[in-house]
Amino acid sequence: LDDQSFAAYNPFALIDDSLLVSSNVYWLNTLYFNRSGNKFGIDYSYLRNFSKQVITVGPESRGKDEHKITMRYKIAKPIIINGTYSIGNKSLISEGFTSKNYNIPYQVIEPKITFIKGSVFRTSVYYQYTTSSNNEGGELLSSNELTFDLRYNVVAKSTITTKFSYIAITFDGIEDSPVGYAMLEGLNNGNNILWNVSIDRKLSQLLQLTASYEGRKTGDNAITHAGRLQMRAIF
Repeated sequence: LDDQSFAAYNPFALIDDSLLVSSNVYWLNTLYFNRSGNKFGIDYSYLRNFSKQVITVGPESRGKDEHKITMRYKIAKPIIINGTYSIGNKSLISEGFTSKNYNIPYQVIEPKITFIKGSVFRTSVYYQYTTSSNNEGGELLSSNELTFDLRYNVVAKSTITTKFSYIAITFDGIEDSPVGYAMLEGLNNGNNILWNVSIDRKLSQLLQLTASYEGRKTGDNAITHAGRLQMRAIF
């Protein structure tokens, strides 16, 4: 094979940007300290996600870089405390629609407490504080989220899962815009309430039934309800 033929099969070969139709890069590296420890542990993760594609009006690229530190500590046998701190950046660069461009640094702090009783019952409460800003346009966001979730196993054949979240968002910018959508992540300025219930039932060795219900009240919008029913065959 000559050099050109070999480059066609080499995933690490450098290709001129003008020849690329699309490209994707995803890196997730995690460093563990005392991973198997029963009492205490710390994890550090680095995430790099980048994609680029050429559309009719020119190339468009999206990227995300994130550093995350997670700490866990078992206070007593049934109680675990977790703390997570994340700092990162999200970006969009479009040559055809420069008004869509954004560069959003963000920070997330999330303390969490979990109560576990054997393999039957598990419940947790966590608070999440998020701040972000757009360096391209000046949009600002701060978010306070309180979430309660519960998981209950019934006689090894059924599992009931519930989750309730209240999210108060203060956003300075245009909500109905690419930047607003990226910063709000589908929610609205003001008070947001999300809840869901899911039931998994093992009907036999081969069949599993899942029924779920989700509800959401975002900002001044009307309440949205969604229900799903799924049956799976496991071979």
